[in-house]
Amino acid sequence: MKKFGMSLLVLSSVLVLGACGDSATSTENSEAIAKLEKTVDSLKKENEKLKSGQGVQAESSTTPESTTESSEPVSAFGLNEEAVYKNSEGEDAFATKIVKASTNQADFPDYMISMDDFDTANMIAVTIEFRNIALDDPFNVNTGEFIAYDASGKAYQQTSQQEGQDSVAAGRGSTSTMYWEVPNAGSVNEIEIDYAPYVAYGVAPTPFKVPVTH
Repeated sequence: MKKFGMSLLVLSSVLVLGACGDSATSTENSEAIAKLEKTVDSLKKENEKLKSGQGVQAESSTTPESTTESSEPVSAFGLNEEAVYKNSEGEDAFATKIVKASTNQADFPDYMISMDDFDTANMIAVTIEFRNIALDDPFNVNTGEFIAYDASGKAYQQTSQQEGQDSVAAGRGSTSTMYWEVPNAGSVNEIEIDYAPYVAYGVAPTPFKVPVTH
């Protein structure tokens, strides 16, 4: 963030000096000012992206000592293994982990069990823990960021239901549970899930592979 503030200050100074230079013509001054204004606007937009977390580059790790560059394949994370995402300066920004995948009806809300729209006996509930480590804006997880697959790589149908959608400030964490329709869910013992966080747009999804309890 600091380097963007310095860049804007230097450009602003050049803008003033360029406008007052005796050797430049009025037309040249106008063209130079217009170009510098565009550059300043571009840097302001980039600065806002970084503040919101869009500048985050992912490095996932189960421990601080073991990191994987985003350009390399990432091994799947298991149950309770935390994927930590770092910003462009290499600092921890946010983290997620899957703490449960279950077909147990106790893990589904009562309204889903009672409604004909949901066949919870053929669903898997997945609970995710997430932490906002150092993002300026509040952070949460959303259903659109997760895709679950069977062993052959075919995507399961996800419901639009989500329990726990609170956004948390830096230094805080929370949990959220999402639900997938899974044929013969009682016989499925493992589920694969890809996580592609909105705040790290363009970064390869982080894979998870976790056991399913019944």
